[in-house]
Amino acid sequence: MIVDEPSKSVRFAFDRTRRSGLSDQMFDGLRQAILMGRYKPGESLPTILEWSKLLGVSIRVPEAAIARLVSEGLIIARRRHGCVVAERGNAPNWKGHVLVVIPDCDTCYYSAVQLGCVRAKLSAEGYLVTSMTVLHEDGDNRRFKYDLAPLEFALRQSVDLAVLIFNYRRSSIARAIARSGVPFVEFADAAPSNINGCVGSVCLDKESAMDVLSKRCRAAKLRHIMQVRVYAGNFDAKLLSKIPGVKFSDWMVRRDLERYGANESMVRGTMEAFLRRLGSKGKGWLPDLLYFSEDHAAAGALTAMLSAGVRVPDDVRVVTMSNWGLGPVFPVSLTRLEMNPFEHGDALAELALDYLKHKKPQGRRTVPLKYIEGDSFRL
Repeated sequence: MIVDEPSKSVRFAFDRTRRSGLSDQMFDGLRQAILMGRYKPGESLPTILEWSKLLGVSIRVPEAAIARLVSEGLIIARRRHGCVVAERGNAPNWKGHVLVVIPDCDTCYYSAVQLGCVRAKLSAEGYLVTSMTVLHEDGDNRRFKYDLAPLEFALRQSVDLAVLIFNYRRSSIARAIARSGVPFVEFADAAPSNINGCVGSVCLDKESAMDVLSKRCRAAKLRHIMQVRVYAGNFDAKLLSKIPGVKFSDWMVRRDLERYGANESMVRGTMEAFLRRLGSKGKGWLPDLLYFSEDHAAAGALTAMLSAGVRVPDDVRVVTMSNWGLGPVFPVSLTRLEMNPFEHGDALAELALDYLKHKKPQGRRTVPLKYIEGDSFRL
């Protein structure tokens, strides 16, 4: 297919007010527009000078962007005739574009696996999948203040569906997507957002597993349960706090985020806290059950208890939240409330596919948190 008349229109979003990364903006926008068929194979493109005038930028911006697209083989440079969109042979014609959005405090193993599942399933069905991380404005993880400008720019590109992973207390991100007019589906580890524009939710059902654990605690006739956590907003153990006749205490461990990374700070912070308390108070302060709302915290505490000679479950029973295949390794098998990011990612991908195929709201679906009993909690 040959189109001789060069296009003089810009068929991708370009933010002239953001002076940084303009060549990257042009590269990403023009690349996506070509892959989505907005510029056809054989179509002549504006010259470098014409791009400069159309976008209101210096010629260095289109020079750099076009050079990268030529190196990728998406554009062919012709001497004296500018550039044309390359024929793509057997390259796929994308059915649509899906943008996966992840808040930066959730760029962890669990959300990374979910992203991989969504990308694999949707790509296999012929959809172009891109992803972006939404960063905090001020680096304060507790306030959930995000720099939404890059997200708003990305949503001005050709996006058929956004997939928001871990929409929990991140309503500002969901509202930004809704304002753009792009429909979105979400994975929420609590209640769904109920924001206009959300066309489907996959929610983590924690209550069923916690109910099983609560019944096991009643059967064991425990007198004291202690939750150990590293996040201020973790309310996983509220059912345990309501067991009649059982003392429930809550220990929030401090971590050194400036010295260590997020995961190492959880392991080291909990290990050091347990070593200090065991060193000063011995084993006498230990409750009947330690419940860890984060498996990295459990790993640190278990290391400390091993070194201090604490026996599990003889001196203290242990239950932890855990990712499937990534929980703490301990000589005694651990009772855990297990999340499977592969199953949950597949469920989110299926929800997205169902919306893309039928263009109808998909409602709410649930995925389980599983109760897995090990030797660390025996009756």
